Amino acid sequence: MYSTDSYWVWNKRFYKTIVNKQFGDIFKYTLTINIDKNASNLEKDDFYTYINSLSQVDKSLMILSENAKLSTKAGEKDLHIIVPESLGALDNFINLKNRSSNEKLTLTNDGIILSEKAAKQAKVKVGDEVKIKINNKDISLKVSGISENYTFNYAYMSLSYYKKIFDIDIKYNSILINTKNIENEESFSKMIMENSIVRGVSFNTNIKNNFDNTIKSLNYVVLVLIVSAGALAFVVLYNLTNVNISERIREIATIKVLGFYDNEVSAYIYRENMILTLIGILFGEFLGIFLHKFIMATVEMDAMMFGRSIDLLSFIISAVLTLVFSILVNIVMYYKLKKVKMVESLKSVD
Repeated sequence: MYSTDSYWVWNKRFYKTIVNKQFGDIFKYTLTINIDKNASNLEKDDFYTYINSLSQVDKSLMILSENAKLSTKAGEKDLHIIVPESLGALDNFINLKNRSSNEKLTLTNDGIILSEKAAKQAKVKVGDEVKIKINNKDISLKVSGISENYTFNYAYMSLSYYKKIFDIDIKYNSILINTKNIENEESFSKMIMENSIVRGVSFNTNIKNNFDNTIKSLNYVVLVLIVSAGALAFVVLYNLTNVNISERIREIATIKVLGFYDNEVSAYIYRENMILTLIGILFGEFLGIFLHKFIMATVEMDAMMFGRSIDLLSFIISAVLTLVFSILVNIVMYYKLKKVKMVESLKSVD
């Protein structure tokens, strides 16, 4: 009961954070410009110079972005290959770090950095080799790091490692942009799209809004489950207290005969209820951690990873909710205790 209530409280808060983590902490760039891969180097250089001359642009980075397939025991999974032009500049746009250790990851010339969900799907760890299919060619790549990531699967490669593996010259097809101040994203996109080599402009705010809309629909489901878990907590606490009072009716009547006031009699029962509630909260919070991990791993989609961390505030909220339900039960039971007849109760047969 308590672990279920705790889990859904944690879950509701968690859904709001994964999108902010992905498109704030991890992806720090504002937008992506997709360009013609087969455009000449002169055309790309001219466009890149033009982009950097715009007052709205703060920083930019040319990258190669290719689609690939990740080989797993469950079949092939979608994977996005990212190759930056400059390793030193990548940190201004994408924050590569390990989720568990919080260690910053750096691309090397002898391996790739694989996103966490992709590594779990392929069942590989740092130092292992992962098999991918790109351009109908099967290759094995060494995993040099596993990075925190929540939406889609990514593999990051250095330019040197890409040339070493594929033995071809790279053709960049995208530009990551950090902007200073754009008042109208649509107008900026139309201006960029006027260039002949541009194939598309994608703002992270649009992608974030799409995920937010998806998560908002889930929030209604989670809210219903929170209310249901709360109702379950109330019903269980009510029934336990009711049985406790019914079995100890003569004891309660005796206490009243001895001169205890209604408030003192109620406090006598309430103390036991609150102690049981606190014990239930402690066990529930502990079990809720494992329930959270199990369900997160079970319901994850191929293109999304749900986090495993739980905020301290989530523990507090779930504990407070359970205490509130317990107090409500005590208030309801106060009137039942007040109506206990001393003489009739003492006459009752055990």
